[in-house]
Amino acid sequence: MLSSRHHVQSGFALVEALIALMVIGITVVSLFAGLSKMNERAAVNRLYTCATAVVQSRIDRSLVDKPFDPGESQVHPDLVAHTETTPYIAVYKDPDTNQVLVSGTMTTTVSSTTVPVTSGSSLGNVTLQKTDVSLGYQFRGRNYNVQLTCLRSPDKAQ
Repeated sequence: MLSSRHHVQSGFALVEALIALMVIGITVVSLFAGLSKMNERAAVNRLYTCATAVVQSRIDRSLVDKPFDPGESQVHPDLVAHTETTPYIAVYKDPDTNQVLVSGTMTTTVSSTTVPVTSGSSLGNVTLQKTDVSLGYQFRGRNYNVQLTCLRSPDKAQ
């Protein structure tokens, strides 16, 4: 009686190991691409936040400049109707070298308007000052713009 011996093979075949390595490689490449995209978006958002802070600072200045009382002809020079363009505004500086890496151009437009108001039975006019501030900058070949607007009423009731 002849007995046949069967060899049981254990472990992975070369093809299986190559497929597993290929799947791991594709996963690593996908993770790297995803992390790179997230890092780019974080940089864009950081710059947008910095630009918004610069524009908000200019808006704040127009809200606190005194005096603003058009009825008494007392208006701070920054609050007189005008348009001003300032190039090379720092949007982002390298924290280590303090070198400006991203800069932009800020445009400030100040205008005045008179609106009718009713208080009780009396009708009058109020002069409002409107400040539009925009900051345009470029990052990695794309243009970005931040724009804020505020209205200011006189310091004293008219």
